[in-house]
Amino acid sequence: MKKNQPSNEPDLKQLNRIIDQIKKRGNLAGVVLSYEDGTLITDNLNDKIQKEIVLNNFNPMIASVFKSGEKLSQKVAGRNLVKIVAQLRNYSIIIIKCDDNDLFLALLVDHSSRVGPFFDDFNENIKTFIQEINNYI
Repeated sequence: MKKNQPSNEPDLKQLNRIIDQIKKRGNLAGVVLSYEDGTLITDNLNDKIQKEIVLNNFNPMIASVFKSGEKLSQKVAGRNLVKIVAQLRNYSIIIIKCDDNDLFLALLVDHSSRVGPFFDDFNENIKTFIQEINNYI
């Protein structure tokens, strides 16, 4: 059981607040928080992307890409994978592992996103968000 949560269920109110902050900070098209098996925890997607992506198919696909990347990273470089960048239609997708909780974040970036400032301090920014997410899982 995590702090700030009376049961074993994730605190969706707090997780949604964090996801909203991430989305606003980079003016992202969307943010998805899922378990590594592709099970959705929460998301915040703009209207356009909601019409283009079916989350029931998207999350397992992203989970599969991440797991394959992790295996490849371990075999080839003997290192842990931190993030993968992929392209889907008009969106770049940045898949980020959330520590050891079997979670990942998928950041959906489009032409209007402002990821430069967000990624200038990427390690510090994302570590802060991941620590906060871990508090509510």
